[in-house]
Amino acid sequence: MGYPFSALVGNEKAKQALIYALINPAVGGVMLTGEKGTGKSTMVRGLAELDHNMKLYEVPLHTTRDRLYGCDDWESLTKDGRREHIPGILEQARGHLLYMDESNLLPDETAAGISAEAGNMVFIGTMNPEEGQVSPGFLDKFGLLVYMEGEKELRKRMQIIKRRLEYEEDPQKFCDRFRDKTQIIARNLDRARKRLHRIEITEGSKTLASELVKEAGCEGNHAELFLIQTARAAAAWGNGTMVTAAHLLEAAQYVFPHRGRHRLSEEWAEKSQGNEAEREKELKGSKKEEGTKTERGTDENLLKEEDLQAPSEVHPVNDWMKYGEKIHSANCTGRRIRADEMKGQGHVVKSRPGIPMSASDVAFGDTLLHAAFHSTGEKGAGEQKMAVRIKSEDIRLKVRSGKTGCYLLFAVDASASMGANERMAAVKGIVLSLLQNSYEKRDKIAMLIFQDREARLLLEFTNSVDLAASRLMELRTKGKTPLAEGIRLSYEILKGVLAKEKTVFPVLMLITDGRATAGEKAPYEEAVCQAERFASEAIRSIVIDTEQGYVRLGLAEQLADAMNGYRIPLEKLTESSDIFQDILNEIR
Repeated sequence: MGYPFSALVGNEKAKQALIYALINPAVGGVMLTGEKGTGKSTMVRGLAELDHNMKLYEVPLHTTRDRLYGCDDWESLTKDGRREHIPGILEQARGHLLYMDESNLLPDETAAGISAEAGNMVFIGTMNPEEGQVSPGFLDKFGLLVYMEGEKELRKRMQIIKRRLEYEEDPQKFCDRFRDKTQIIARNLDRARKRLHRIEITEGSKTLASELVKEAGCEGNHAELFLIQTARAAAAWGNGTMVTAAHLLEAAQYVFPHRGRHRLSEEWAEKSQGNEAEREKELKGSKKEEGTKTERGTDENLLKEEDLQAPSEVHPVNDWMKYGEKIHSANCTGRRIRADEMKGQGHVVKSRPGIPMSASDVAFGDTLLHAAFHSTGEKGAGEQKMAVRIKSEDIRLKVRSGKTGCYLLFAVDASASMGANERMAAVKGIVLSLLQNSYEKRDKIAMLIFQDREARLLLEFTNSVDLAASRLMELRTKGKTPLAEGIRLSYEILKGVLAKEKTVFPVLMLITDGRATAGEKAPYEEAVCQAERFASEAIRSIVIDTEQGYVRLGLAEQLADAMNGYRIPLEKLTESSDIFQDILNEIR
């Protein structure tokens, strides 16, 4: 007996997002992200009590291809030769709820299969961002996103503990206590669904939706569609008859967090507080005059033009990530790393005839199918007649998608000191050359920067060199150097990559002079402490030392030692990039 949805304390936005998804599946599903212990999974599983017509199907983290897409019934195939299909999770979930716990750790193939079913079911995902990020393409399939946090208020924390203890002591009694509240939510949900098709979407509301999306800096057209559909759900839930500005602004809180690049300016917030007559007048076609909207001011806009340094010469980078002779003997083209197929790693993509080295190499389903199509039901001496006889020529072996590229994370010191002596221009030139090389090798690239008092992910892992190059060109220098925070975030990101897929080869490229000027009490010691975490993990690290001048402190070299990594002076790279090939060959 699950924990009742109505008994959950706090995180009202997350609850509301899930209700909107149940009212109108066209909102595109919900992603709940937050730290451990915030009740994400409990909240999702509690939805089953709100609508008994919609079942909740869960995708296990390490689900098999057969379980996800369905397979043939081996029992009927071997007994009487009949081919019967067993539906997979995706088939069963059509028209229902599909739940993905730890969705950021799902293999790429599983995520791609689920994405293809967008529109046929309601997606609900949960994730802990500390364990790794979800791919941008997969995240875009979710219409709504909510960040969940642990309750800070003491009274609510005590209430959470009290209710949980009562539930564990007597689940039935506890659920009976909240049954009336659950039924009230269920009835309101049913009424909102019946009201949904009557909600009017005026031309004015469509115009305002587009203006909101433009103001937030969202790319593509998904944002407008999800925004309007969520606003429809909000209107239906609130007994409205048409989509208003207030509904659109309410929907924007869920649709924009993972799409918008800017926050909405205060003028939009003021709209939601105006009287309803003015809103309806605006939505029915009144237009703003061109030029009344002022440009948003950002920290970047206030920076001096010289803080945005163009890259200096793009230095040629040789094939510094080669596996050496090992990669040639494996005949691995287009990728730098190849997973060992005989160890059973990688996703099964097809089968082929052959002799198995072990039972785990046999593709049993394809073997049975081949035998069934060629079997005549004959029997040998003393044998009982069978519908299927498996011969050696029927055996099929698993062919795995065993190739995987490198995951290169560039962690760039973007503090004000990097702007001196055009160091950032030199760094951009080096990084651009590495990006070009990575494109040829099909690596995935991510980039984070640390400046002022924070570190932030500028670009999630992608194969798009153009996108990475454009983000690099926009990079400006400012503020202090939060070195420890930059290394900490780098570790969490690459650790998450390893947790998601064991066969990847993560590499950190830390670009800094090692001078830490922002932190708690001892910024550099904190940075060294974070660096030491790399030494015990299968995460390789290379520190590109940008320190210049006659008197050098050697701080970057100490960081490289703490990481058990390598240090390369920036000037060495400008002279020759062969050093990378030597280092990477040695790392492997």
